[in-house]
Amino acid sequence: MSGTRIAVDVLLVVAVAVVVLSAFGAVVLRTTFGKLHYLAPVTTIAGPLFGIALVLDTGWGITAALDLLIVGLLALSGPILQMATARVEAEQQGLLRREEPQ
Repeated sequence: MSGTRIAVDVLLVVAVAVVVLSAFGAVVLRTTFGKLHYLAPVTTIAGPLFGIALVLDTGWGITAALDLLIVGLLALSGPILQMATARVEAEQQGLLRREEPQ
């Protein structure tokens, strides 16, 4: 086994472990806010690990660049979407005052 193959395998195992643990935590928790906390590692940690493993496995090229672009967009947009979801949930529960456009 080459060093690259070992690195790919380690990255994939860690990424899968993050996804499985996050899914288990999301199932156990009852509140939307708690579930959102367990969703964050999937988009910000596991996604980039999968992307890096894919690039290491397939080599550099246009496909790898597109994979990294998609993973980067996932890592950047995931927390933003989670914050927006939490804000809507807080407004529906009455924890935040709904802002009216002026």
